[in-house]
Amino acid sequence: MQMFHFPACPLVTAERSFDVEHFERVANDPSVRPFIGGDGDVVLKDIVTDPQNFCFKTANGAFLLWALGAGRYDVHSLFLPDGRGLEASQAMWEVAAYMFTHTDCLEGRTTVPEGNAAAGALAMRGGFERRFKLERMPWRNDGTTVKANFLSLTLEKWALTDNGNHVAGDWFHEALERAKVDAGSQQPVHADEPVHDYMAGAAIRMILGGQVDKAINFYNAWAMTAHYATIRLLSKKPVVIDVVDAVIEARPGGMVILSCR
Repeated sequence: MQMFHFPACPLVTAERSFDVEHFERVANDPSVRPFIGGDGDVVLKDIVTDPQNFCFKTANGAFLLWALGAGRYDVHSLFLPDGRGLEASQAMWEVAAYMFTHTDCLEGRTTVPEGNAAAGALAMRGGFERRFKLERMPWRNDGTTVKANFLSLTLEKWALTDNGNHVAGDWFHEALERAKVDAGSQQPVHADEPVHDYMAGAAIRMILGGQVDKAINFYNAWAMTAHYATIRLLSKKPVVIDVVDAVIEARPGGMVILSCR
């Protein structure tokens, strides 16, 4: 049995953290505080220390995602001037990949007040799409409101646009075809279909991130729509999956093809 390696965790620029001091320091910086709303110092202890929420810090900023329930998370970006640009963009892609592959997240939601062009541009670069506009979003404790855009990034949109999914899917299909050749399999070779690489890759990354049920349900819903064969979970400990052409076992850092048909 040959082990095929693929990194599970996408976090490089960002890291999950419970460092309240870091998050509050960034949030209350004069270059950030005016874009948050409310009055007085921003206090984040309850949000950051709640394990249902996911907070990520970078050298010059942060992402805060608090749980709304049913796999939905409210997303907030906080970046000092030195972190705006490449650091923020890279961290956003990493955080999105982590949330979709390592948690129950099905959708990230964010509300961008009018005038915060940097936050809006960052969200759009990260794949968020506009859903609706709020004409009177509460902004100050005195009842002041602002206009704001509501944006959303779904699991499916992320799966179809994150290049890491294409890489993972291509990696998987190449490994599978090599194993089939070595085993003398009579199963047909998969036609090259980029969208299949993206969706299979997203499922693989979810499996390696510990979200096995989510991965199989997500992939099978797409497969039935696109007229591909569905896959089946045979065992959770260890994670063993029937992918029609073969039976694979997921292990830390990759997978093993147990048998080919």
